[in-house]
Amino acid sequence: MTGRPRPAVILRYDLRAPSFGPTSAELVAAALEHAAFADAHGFERIQISEHHHAEDGYCPSPFVVAAAFAARTSRLRIRLSALILTLHDPIRAAEDLAMLDVVSNGRMEAVVAAGYREIEFQMLGREYAGRGTRLSEAVTALRAAWTGEPFTYEGRRALVRPRPVQPGGPPLILGGSTRRAARRAAEIGDGFDPTDSGLVADYLKACTDAGRPPGDARPRVGPFFVHISDDPERDRARLAPHVHHEMTQYAQWAAVGSPVGGAPDLPIEAVWTVGSHVVLTPEECVELLDGLDPGGVFALHPLAGGTPPALAEQSLTLFVDRVLPAFT
Repeated sequence: MTGRPRPAVILRYDLRAPSFGPTSAELVAAALEHAAFADAHGFERIQISEHHHAEDGYCPSPFVVAAAFAARTSRLRIRLSALILTLHDPIRAAEDLAMLDVVSNGRMEAVVAAGYREIEFQMLGREYAGRGTRLSEAVTALRAAWTGEPFTYEGRRALVRPRPVQPGGPPLILGGSTRRAARRAAEIGDGFDPTDSGLVADYLKACTDAGRPPGDARPRVGPFFVHISDDPERDRARLAPHVHHEMTQYAQWAAVGSPVGGAPDLPIEAVWTVGSHVVLTPEECVELLDGLDPGGVFALHPLAGGTPPALAEQSLTLFVDRVLPAFT
């Protein structure tokens, strides 16, 4: 049977490069190849995350990576997810996002978040307290900047040119992990992308109460990491160190509402029992997609925990050659 519905398919990257795996340069090169591959095979978007003070090199510069993705693609939407906007000067961020929108010919968007790791704020000299309020103020500043007209921000005269290609600028979708974040997104956002998809209902209700259109608020569906393999047992052994690294690092950060399972002291032999990371045959992946909400978003995370590029390429190729055809 063909032609049945499926969720939107996206790629996500954070470029963690633990010491036991490929280098950052090798992972970036692979991600750029994946971007071109996804651009040619009907994926909806590609996204890059941001964190700082990470021993494994978790991407600290999403603007740079987004520009590289834009240069290798012509159709994919490019999303910063999440951009920790409270760690950036809003006027400088407005310039970078406007220029990225020009470089990509109107394909940029950003999930903007307040952040949750205090050490990042300490490292970059930003206040941790009051970051929710500052996030709202920064969103207002970005929208003022993208008019292309002079304005004042915190007593500074500002003018941001060139204007973005997209009228009004790249969509600003709010992230978050609380009901307060859902309400804030309904007040000022162009959509909502929470770590806990259960908060989407709170967001939609808040949008209705405020009389605002909800924008993009599709829930994330499926496991956090899916690797497609003709030999799952073999590849679970290969992938276990990388999955274990990702799980334990997120657990150490104590990410509120994180979709990544595990604990800081999780034994490596237990990684496949948690359920947030799975290895499936192509046929099992078809079955998985068949059971997911077709109105949701299904993410492939090919380089999770510094997965070797050859393994990641194998998974993406099987997905395109033997999973997607079941839905076209």
